[in-house]
Amino acid sequence: GFLSPTTFTVYEYHRP
Repeated sequence: GFLSPTTFTVYEYHRP
């Protein structure tokens, strides 16, 4: 997960 500096929202993603 990482914090988006533009929306201040934590996003989670997984690499294939």
